[in-house]
Amino acid sequence: LRKDRRSSYHVDLGWGYSLAGHPDDAARALLTTEKLFPDVVRCWPLALDLLDHLRRSASGTRARELAQLATRAGLADHG
Repeated sequence: LRKDRRSSYHVDLGWGYSLAGHPDDAARALLTTEKLFPDVVRCWPLALDLLDHLRRSASGTRARELAQLATRAGLADHG
């Protein structure tokens, strides 16, 4: 698959996990997206919305990981 299709898959997977009540799986999908396609998380509104959604309810280690990702994505000052 092309890069845009693979990155879209991981973000969509993250949203699916989130909507199904599996925030840890959603966060893992988003972190995988960043590892494979860093620009997607920084530039794609759907990925940024998922990140913002997840970090609002995260706790512990997952909250720290998402806070660091938000900083890298430029969201640290928005929430």
